Amino acid sequence: MAEKPDFELTVTKTYRSHSEVEAEKEKRAAAAAACDQKMADAMATIAKLNAESDRAAVDEENDAVDSLNDLREDDTTMLEFTDADFARIENDGDYESAGEYAPKIKSVPGRKAKPKKGETRAGVEELTKALKEKSVGAKKNAQNSDAAAASKKAGLRKAFVAQPGASPGKFEYGGLTEEDADSTRPDLDGAKAPVKRVNDLVLVSSDSSSDDETPLRVPAPVPRPVAKPRAVQVKFEPKIPALVLASDDAKTPKLAKTKKKGVKLEAESSVAGFFTPDTAGDVKGLPALVGPTWDSHLLPAMYRALAVSTEPMTFTAHGESAAACNAAVKAMRTVVDQVHPGNTLPEFVWGDKICSRVVSRVRERRCLLVQAGVDAVDSVFQTKEFVGNPAAIREYAKYAIRVDGPAFWKVPTPRSSPRNPKAPGYIAADGFMESSIIIKAASAIVKTGEFNIPTPDPDGSFNRSDLPSGLFGLVAAGVERGFKRYTATGVREEKLPKFTRKLSSPRVAVFMNNIRRFTLSRWTSLLDALEPTTTATPVSEAADELDSYGDFVYVPSSP
Repeated sequence: MAEKPDFELTVTKTYRSHSEVEAEKEKRAAAAAACDQKMADAMATIAKLNAESDRAAVDEENDAVDSLNDLREDDTTMLEFTDADFARIENDGDYESAGEYAPKIKSVPGRKAKPKKGETRAGVEELTKALKEKSVGAKKNAQNSDAAAASKKAGLRKAFVAQPGASPGKFEYGGLTEEDADSTRPDLDGAKAPVKRVNDLVLVSSDSSSDDETPLRVPAPVPRPVAKPRAVQVKFEPKIPALVLASDDAKTPKLAKTKKKGVKLEAESSVAGFFTPDTAGDVKGLPALVGPTWDSHLLPAMYRALAVSTEPMTFTAHGESAAACNAAVKAMRTVVDQVHPGNTLPEFVWGDKICSRVVSRVRERRCLLVQAGVDAVDSVFQTKEFVGNPAAIREYAKYAIRVDGPAFWKVPTPRSSPRNPKAPGYIAADGFMESSIIIKAASAIVKTGEFNIPTPDPDGSFNRSDLPSGLFGLVAAGVERGFKRYTATGVREEKLPKFTRKLSSPRVAVFMNNIRRFTLSRWTSLLDALEPTTTATPVSEAADELDSYGDFVYVPSSP
């Protein structure tokens, strides 16, 4: 029988009345009208400012033209008099107020006389000729000097005085030309070059008894030595010894990395495949009891303890408090006591050789279990269905990590099915943790017969301490991590956050909470679904045993 998820999705949709819709439309129309009015006011203001600017430009141009005309009209004027006029005004007393008291002069008769009654045209011509001859050389109407100076009849005219050095056809006023009227004002202040002052300060000694005031240069100031800050001693609380993950031997050879096509292994330390072979640096310096059994017994036991742990992220991990570190040390000591019962090893201390190397290898194994899930996801998107189709990859990745998606279920809920479990036509998913991706990743790690189904008690309960809870939790976290690399664009993101206890523990805890509720039938179905394999932790060949265990070839049996 399919297990139903213990959650319920409820979607509530509200509907608005006709009056509410109309009110919303009126509100939007009013807002649009206010926006248009505001835009119109702004355009009117801009047009007004442009008009004022144009008027100011025209007024400025007219002022410049008027200024140039004033310069032309305010030139020197001269009065031109005839010789008779100068002779007439030599004696001002004879002509003083002559115009005021002199009798009115009769008008001169016209040059052509009118014919009288009985006269012929020939007589008129002779009379006109006689009048013309009589008026030759006579003066014009006399005027006094004041009237002559003020009257235009005296010959008033304008004359422009030629300026020296001026070009023909141009007039200069005070050194300016007509082109200067339209030119911009020069920046006389900014044109001044800065004056470089080279004055030296002098010091005159007032204590000198002589009159010789020889200037002396001011001595350069002597720099004061900078006082060094006083050291402040800060007392810290005693810390837990740091964990040395590297080997004490600086010349320990590094492990060769096994690279797969298009797949980049991600782990907190150097890895090789799914299992890390032993090295000479691991066993050097270990106690004689632990060294020979390090690869064959102790490390496999530690890996199994990680796989069956219900808290795989905190197993042998450096905690934030001394209590957490003590718990990790206690877990490691328990495994050592199981491998070597009745041993006389001293108490373990966080940071010693055994603890450091166990934690380093367990941390590698934890990352490799997650990497197995990531690699399984990459192999899915290397098929013909998804190669070169980022859109299809993105949609399938988002569908896979749904609560009822194919990343975790053997038979997932179809995409066409409603998402609400209570909706009509909903198809529930079946086979949690039996998806083909998780089974493929776990089968590459678990060898056939490594974990067995426990015998249930009469009350139906069973012992969970020997079931791979931590292994499936870490693999499921890796599968989720692998699919999330494609949900953004359909192209795999090469850089992801590190898989650490601080960053990744919440996601692993989600899967562990579900695995703790597995029934015996669920475990039976899950372990039966694993593909047959003989994968096991590699052991050293005979040729390498001397390099690894050379320090423990001879162990004295007695003093």
